[in-house]
Amino acid sequence: MESSKEKRNNNRLVLIVIICSLIISVGLIVGLNYNTIFGKNDTVSKEKIKQQIDEDASEFFEKQEEDAPNIILPGWKQITIDANTTDITGVDFYNPDANKGYYYLKFQLKIGDEILYESNLVEAGKHIQKIKISRPLNVGVYDAIVFIQPYKMDMETPTNNGLVKIKLVVK
Repeated sequence: MESSKEKRNNNRLVLIVIICSLIISVGLIVGLNYNTIFGKNDTVSKEKIKQQIDEDASEFFEKQEEDAPNIILPGWKQITIDANTTDITGVDFYNPDANKGYYYLKFQLKIGDEILYESNLVEAGKHIQKIKISRPLNVGVYDAIVFIQPYKMDMETPTNNGLVKIKLVVK
């Protein structure tokens, strides 16, 4: 049988194990939630605060330098053409007037890798509204692209280009 001294020693050992377990558990909980407990509170206040108009806001204006103008590329969501013909009207491939002659644009209408139409250079402010495509298309809706290649005034140097995904509706 156990003596009372051994019982006390066993009770102390059990108590020490329990206390150590509690300390480790609390340490783990605090460690895993440290940012939540001690971190900054980044939540936005839910109270209503009347907002004010920013006095520095203004209409958009663009400063262009003579030797580094921006290129403006047009965009389309959809182009609709007639079926079973190569002579197409109703398109509008254009070089926006804002390009001010610094850049010429060249257009390609493509379905997949097939080029249906390719323009020559288009001056700023000019439009192409009649084209001849390489083959007639059947009625349907096609996923197509208009590839736009800007050229500098020397008409030889291409710059960054643009790709506009469109729906080509053939009716």
